[in-house]
Amino acid sequence: MTDFSVLRNRAITDVIEPGSTVKAFTIAAALGSGLYAPGTIIETSPGWMMVGGNEVKDLFNYGTLTTTGVITKSSNIGSSKIALDIGAEPIRDVLERGGFGEVLGTGFPGERSGVLPNPRRWGRHPTATFSFGYGLSATALQLAQAYSVLADDGIRKPVSLLRLDESQVSALSREQVISADIANMVRSMLGTVVDASRGGSALEANVPFYSVAGKTGTAHVVGEQGYEDNLHNSLFVGMAPASDPEFVIVVIVNEPKGEEHYGGQVAAPVFSRVAAGALRILNISPDSIPEEQSLELSAL
Repeated sequence: MTDFSVLRNRAITDVIEPGSTVKAFTIAAALGSGLYAPGTIIETSPGWMMVGGNEVKDLFNYGTLTTTGVITKSSNIGSSKIALDIGAEPIRDVLERGGFGEVLGTGFPGERSGVLPNPRRWGRHPTATFSFGYGLSATALQLAQAYSVLADDGIRKPVSLLRLDESQVSALSREQVISADIANMVRSMLGTVVDASRGGSALEANVPFYSVAGKTGTAHVVGEQGYEDNLHNSLFVGMAPASDPEFVIVVIVNEPKGEEHYGGQVAAPVFSRVAAGALRILNISPDSIPEEQSLELSAL
C-alpha cells in the first residue's frame, strides 16, 4: 500500500500551533501601539501569574525585563502582560498582514490556510496564551512568509515555489504591511536570542562569522483529549545574515525524542547547519568576523 503522506509538501499542507515564534509579532503590535518601546520595563516575577483562573508561567523567574528581554528570554509572562494591555486584536492584525490565516497562493495541492481566530469576545486567558502562539495554527510556509516581512523592512511579497530570475523578482508586488522602523527594531531584538552576552535562549542557532536573528518556539501537541503534556513540537525561525537578511529558514521538529524538547535545544542546531550550508552555496560574504580574526586575515 502506498504511503501518500510522503507525497505531501508538509511545509504547505501541515499546520501546527506556532508557539513562541509568535512573540515577534506580539512585540511588533506592542511597538505599533505606541505604548511600548524596546526598553520599556515589564515585571515578570515571580515567574508565574494567574490569568482568568489559569496559570501562565515561564521556564525561570526572569524578574524585571525590558520589551527586548521578553524576546531574548522568551517570557510568556512578559508577552501575556503586553497582550492584556494592548488586547489581542492588534496582535491578530499584525499576524494577518504577515500572511497568517490565508492560503498564500502557491498553487500546490492541499495548501492550508491555518486558523487565525477572531479574538473580539475572548477572555483574559485566551488573550494571554494567544500572545505566545496558542489558539491559532499555521504552516511552516506561513511562518516563513511572516518572518520574511520582518527580514525585509516590513515589506510583504508573494511567495513562489518556483525559482524566479531577477526580472521576475523585481516585478513582484510589494506591500508595506509593517513600518520599516518596527520591523528593524524587532529584527534587532531577535538578534539577542542568539547572543550569549544577553543570555539568549538559542545560542546553538549561531553560524560562525555570520550574524543571525530568530526566535524559538515550543508548543504542546494537540491530542484527542486536548494538549498532551509530554508531546511537543520544537521550532526555530531565523534569518541570516541578520545585518541584511538573504533568507529565512523555518525548522519544525515534530515530537522530538529524548530528554530535550525546547526549540532552542532541538530546532536551533538544525537551523545553524542548514543556514551555514545555504550561506556557503549562495556565496554570501561573512558579516560578523571577530575583530582579532579579522586583523589576522588582514595581515596575511
